[in-house]
Amino acid sequence: MFLYCNMRNLSSLEIFEAVGRQRSFSKAAEGLGLTKSTVSRQIKALEQALGVTLIHRDPRHFALTDQGEVLLKRAEGLLAQVDAAFDEVRSSVAGLSGSIHISTTADMALLYLATPAAIFVINHPEVELNIDLNPNVVDLKSERVDMAIRSGELKDSGLYARKLIDVQSGFFSSPEFMTRNGRPKSILEMMKLPFISTSKIKVETKTVTPSILANNMSVVKQLTLNGAGIGLLPEELVRKEKREGKLLQILNHVQIPNVPIFLVFPDKNLPKRVEALVKNIFETMRTR
Repeated sequence: MFLYCNMRNLSSLEIFEAVGRQRSFSKAAEGLGLTKSTVSRQIKALEQALGVTLIHRDPRHFALTDQGEVLLKRAEGLLAQVDAAFDEVRSSVAGLSGSIHISTTADMALLYLATPAAIFVINHPEVELNIDLNPNVVDLKSERVDMAIRSGELKDSGLYARKLIDVQSGFFSSPEFMTRNGRPKSILEMMKLPFISTSKIKVETKTVTPSILANNMSVVKQLTLNGAGIGLLPEELVRKEKREGKLLQILNHVQIPNVPIFLVFPDKNLPKRVEALVKNIFETMRTR
């Protein structure tokens, strides 16, 4: 049992996890600041200690063995726990430190992250935030992402999630657009007019396809303000414009399904710095 617990094998396990995640000896070596020969030597020593082959070695193809896949999955969780333990010890004698890698979209970063993140970094200046605004869903474990903010129902992916809010949306138009086109009284009438959204939407058994499709909610909002069409927008995003009369809500009687927003994590055991940021996010939501 001691074989798997000493620091030498923990270091080898970290190197193996990097190789398995990157699917490359060279990339893992570069990320770890080691030579490729050192990485290869450590992996070979780990294989000898375990008595199994973890990686099929082929210059043109990288592949983990079945045993390698099992070890990689276990290693990701184990190393996350080790990191969390180190963070807890460090934070008990000093302030929070380290980095937090966050994956989300520009829309959700503005709505749910920017304010609490600003408060967080003011109170914890030793923590670095890396906010990736790529709209594509990334693999949190393989990309070493600490937290993602995602919308919609989540698939059963083995990740850990906390629901942040259910977003209510509505159909909005500029006064100028209503003057030119009239106010639709039904979904069927609205479907005859230009519609702006980030995706198709199903309402009252009808699928409404946008004539202007944009994968950024702020762009949908600006197009709607400029009179390009009827926009499907979160009510919290247009509260000010609605109050000032710059946007009019239409078809108020139509029930639009709420969209849940989740904070998603690769593991249930969060590092102290991540837990502190999550607390700030929820506290900011409660004071809105």
